[in-house]
Amino acid sequence: MKTLGVFLLIAVTWASIFAQVRFSVLTDKSVYELGDSIRVSIKAVNEGDSSGTLFLTLCDIDYFVDDYNLDAHRPCPLVIVPYVIPPHDSVSWGTDYLPLFPVTDTLAPGRHAVVGELNGYWISDTFSIDYKQEATVRHTR
Repeated sequence: MKTLGVFLLIAVTWASIFAQVRFSVLTDKSVYELGDSIRVSIKAVNEGDSSGTLFLTLCDIDYFVDDYNLDAHRPCPLVIVPYVIPPHDSVSWGTDYLPLFPVTDTLAPGRHAVVGELNGYWISDTFSIDYKQEATVRHTR
């Protein structure tokens, strides 16, 4: 019975925090070139009038570019960290925690998806990759 009570408390806490918090995933630029590194951040904005707390482990925050995941957090400590978000304020997880994603020739030019994961909650956005073509200089005689 005690376990059920703790589970219900966590479920109610998550339901209420998700009701007042808006989540987003962002990249540092909208267009990247070959050789760039994509800096991804995940942001939680508290739009409510009371503080909210997210209880997360270091493994609960991650992102994917298309189907690629750097998976730099494994193995990770399973220490639960409380992130308190005051009313009308935000918390971000960026390059201090999330690894940079290199733009290589395995990613074709065009639109790509970046999907952030926050404890099973998925947030998506898009960005573009544009390869600059090097001019070829031909000398004729």
